[in-house]
Amino acid sequence: MLRTLTVRLPTSPGLRPSASIIVAAHQPGSRSPGSSDYRILMLKRISRHHFAEAYVFPGGNLDPADSDHATWQSVLPDSTIPLPDAEDLPYRLAGLRELTEECGLALVTDRQASQGAPVALPAAAAEALQRVGLDDGAAAYARWLGSTPWTPAIRHLLPWAHWLTPEGTPARFSTRFYLMAYPGPPPAVRFNPTEASGSRWLAPAEALHEFAAGRMTLWPPQWTILHDLQQFPTLDGLVAHARTHPVLPILPHFTRDPATKQPLALLPGDEAYPHADYNEGGSGKDRSLQVRIIRPTEPVQHRLQLTRSPEGQLTNITLTRNIKVEPFRSDNREMQPAL
Repeated sequence: MLRTLTVRLPTSPGLRPSASIIVAAHQPGSRSPGSSDYRILMLKRISRHHFAEAYVFPGGNLDPADSDHATWQSVLPDSTIPLPDAEDLPYRLAGLRELTEECGLALVTDRQASQGAPVALPAAAAEALQRVGLDDGAAAYARWLGSTPWTPAIRHLLPWAHWLTPEGTPARFSTRFYLMAYPGPPPAVRFNPTEASGSRWLAPAEALHEFAAGRMTLWPPQWTILHDLQQFPTLDGLVAHARTHPVLPILPHFTRDPATKQPLALLPGDEAYPHADYNEGGSGKDRSLQVRIIRPTEPVQHRLQLTRSPEGQLTNITLTRNIKVEPFRSDNREMQPAL
């Protein structure tokens, strides 16, 4: 059963563009159910951060220099522009820059062969680049790379998710998440102590178990991404899926579950999602979604049920998704929200 759904994402100057990198490094796991042959890098935010004490994927806000063509002209090969989505370029640059600044990991390719496999800069060079970015900013980061044969491995970033912070929250972000297959086993991480208090390499199922046991704080975007990552036991399978699956911008709408009185996050495609119109047999205009109803006898649901402790701590998340939602685009490019 197929429907076309038009999602109206609000225009808001308060949304800060940001990017996060889901770094996946090959490491065979145990033979236990749900194990995977890769690990995901996660940082624990410091208590003064917007996401205090939560585990997140490395990333941060776009810097004006990330969108400045002159800043990157000597760094990027001519073949880099245009990417399949030209608006995507600053996000990719920011994500890899933030990965270096926050973790000391610099993933690059040879500027003369940008389609080649990504490599990680040696520790000493990555640490020098990390210091430049932290001390002098994005423009200095670009100048440092421009003096070397290297260019950021932007073409090896695979779009995975795009989340927008709900309305009514103090700080709002429009965050694009990219998957990056790290060229080697999980490396040591030199995290920036002004941003993070620790780092861990975890299998997706392991991170979800830590959250369920109360030993790790996760917010809905990170929990949902890990939930989807764990469906792929091999890194090769994960990368193959990321190369073909379209990305849906997700703006949660929070309400209360009438039965439990606990928070309920409605996601695009859910029949109760307020920013949507169903148009049976629609032609698929901008920001239209193709909704495949997997179980047509059940209510159409795409939602997160949240459980909080009396102290307000998020203790459990349950995903209900009996539909498959994807952008209604023949070329499988990411649907762009109006920001």
